[in-house]
Amino acid sequence: NNYNEDDPRYMLGSNLARIDNATQLLNVLDNLYKIPEYASLPVIVGGDMNCRYTDTDIKSIREKCQGRIALHVLTDYGLKSAQITAPISDTGSTQCGYPKYDNYYGYYYKYGGLSQNKQQSVIDHIFYKGEGLNLKLFDIIDTTFIRKTSDHLPIYADFDL
Repeated sequence: NNYNEDDPRYMLGSNLARIDNATQLLNVLDNLYKIPEYASLPVIVGGDMNCRYTDTDIKSIREKCQGRIALHVLTDYGLKSAQITAPISDTGSTQCGYPKYDNYYGYYYKYGGLSQNKQQSVIDHIFYKGEGLNLKLFDIIDTTFIRKTSDHLPIYADFDL
């Protein structure tokens, strides 16, 4: 069974689930904003969202969801992508691939590689909104140690509050 991103069994259902997850997150924020003490608090959310801007190019998402993805749900709410809007931003990929470990020799013989200019195809995101947030920097932390521990690199956003 070969993976095919245009196969609705893979992408359409997962896209709808991601949209639902984003909607649930926004419902939580809406409920928090109803509390007077929280009504004007800024928000920063992030993580592995398994959703990329290039998903809008997938045939089943274009046809069945009108090209709408979870990232659109977040931006329609007023959240901004830190990687795209930061004045200083690492434009690389946040995924580096799985490391390869040799049990016999006891060392990592291969780390994942990185691609530059992949902002539209990353699945790890930081989004933010609110008064008093001044985004200064978005960075993807890339070290040999990190590449040994995960196929995703940590992402970092520096804000003045």
